[in-house]
Amino acid sequence: MTIENDGLGDESAPDPRLAPFGYLGADQFGVKLFRWSADASAAFSSYVNDELLAGLLDDDEDVMDEVSEFHATMKAHGMGLGDVVTRLNELTSGYSTIEWWGTFEQLCNSDGAFEAEFRENWRLDEREEEVETAVARRPISLEEMEDFIEFLAAYGY
Repeated sequence: MTIENDGLGDESAPDPRLAPFGYLGADQFGVKLFRWSADASAAFSSYVNDELLAGLLDDDEDVMDEVSEFHATMKAHGMGLGDVVTRLNELTSGYSTIEWWGTFEQLCNSDGAFEAEFRENWRLDEREEEVETAVARRPISLEEMEDFIEFLAAYGY
């Protein structure tokens, strides 16, 4: 069983500038990676088909049925991103989780706790030296963009 991709283009693309909607998923073993898609529906499809199905066993059909029903509800009624992530994580607990869900623009520029901390950790790893927190959490500059995208593509492997 797979969830149909209603988005445009590939379900997952390596360059988030071309497919700016993404998530950071973690499998049941704790391996994390970013996936980028054209829109929320394509990201949902990517998560279910690439992440969740890889962790389900043949006897986990009930989980997939619930996820399929949720996908239909999400498409028919629309839901806020927070509600989508919360419900998906409830349905898929023990198989995989979504740690972050949003746009590439948010990851690069948002003052949100996850985004700012992620940028700070990236800068500390890149520079291998202490950087003032305010500087480390600032938005990604044009000069840093290629390195940041390269980091995201390899993150978790």
